[in-house]
Amino acid sequence: MNWQLSVLLSIFLVAGTMEAGAHHSFPAEFDKSRPGELSGTVTEVWFRNPHARYRLQVVAGDGSTQEWDVQTTSVNSLRRAGWTEETLAVGDTVTVWGDLGHGDSRKLFMRRMEKGGSEYLPMGPVRSASERNRVNAD
Repeated sequence: MNWQLSVLLSIFLVAGTMEAGAHHSFPAEFDKSRPGELSGTVTEVWFRNPHARYRLQVVAGDGSTQEWDVQTTSVNSLRRAGWTEETLAVGDTVTVWGDLGHGDSRKLFMRRMEKGGSEYLPMGPVRSASERNRVNAD
């Protein structure tokens, strides 16, 4: 193998490792045994893979404000559920439920959400009643 091909192959291997290393496992950041609920205002939006993220300003019990990092599933999954980049915008008021981050981190992995106090936004693919109730057997 010539040296140019070796260099090119090395670059691809390093680049592939960097991308894979950027993704994390759920248990590394969140605790499924710690459910949480937050209500607040969206202050930032990151609608891109590997997970869409939202920054939420929440008023704590003592009246102070806290910034929370709210993560969701992949953008591809959200799009299949009918979400777009405009589904949540800066200034929207939301209530979210999900799994809290470890320790005192202000993180939540969103499992369910309501927007503006009434509009429920699905987190997974929307299916018809007949498709939801269909049983597949071999």
